[in-house]
Amino acid sequence: MSVTSNTYSHSLCVALPQDIRPAMVDISCLKGERLSVIADAWHVEESCHYRWHIQFTPNDVDMGSISARFGHGHTLLINAHRKSRYGFSSTCGSWECSSR
Repeated sequence: MSVTSNTYSHSLCVALPQDIRPAMVDISCLKGERLSVIADAWHVEESCHYRWHIQFTPNDVDMGSISARFGHGHTLLINAHRKSRYGFSSTCGSWECSSR
């Protein structure tokens, strides 16, 4: 898994094996600003279960903004918008005032 971060977001990229299909991937947001990614090729007996746990820094990520998609070459792309230090967050290209 590779992670790229900038002022506005974190982008995570995972190269999945050819046996893994989109329906075999589960992404869950967990308490404590954690993300769980599980990929399981249930039709294969060996080297078929993959798991990643991502822990974000407290108050850094808007967990409701997390999105995922499959890219070219069996690549899973996950994007998480960062919270601003000034009480504003960037969501879908617009600025929204946060209550914190």
